[in-house]
Amino acid sequence: MVNTGKFEPEFIDANGVATVLSQDGATPPFVPTALKALTLGSSTGDEESMRINGSGIGHQFLLGDQTMMLQQRCVRVSFNAWQMLGLDGTVMGNMNLDAKSDRACVVFLTDLPIF
Repeated sequence: MVNTGKFEPEFIDANGVATVLSQDGATPPFVPTALKALTLGSSTGDEESMRINGSGIGHQFLLGDQTMMLQQRCVRVSFNAWQMLGLDGTVMGNMNLDAKSDRACVVFLTDLPIF
């Protein structure tokens, strides 16, 4: 499970230049927590899958042109803390970071449906 609380997600352009989401020009502007790590679990009732938890990246309700601004964008979400969990959900170890690290992040290309 991961935590992204300290660091604002960034768009990465084709030249590798990073811009934090809140300064990218969306109307209304993205809030710093627009994209963040969420705890995932299973509610299928399957005993094995109920024991395995993890994290994923989600977004809040998007307003104005924010959906269009997120289309086909490279995003970096940096982590400031994470936990290693055993298969039974017990915490095996904790890691906390005070500064950004290129090795403590996830980078992905967005592909949001447009309604």
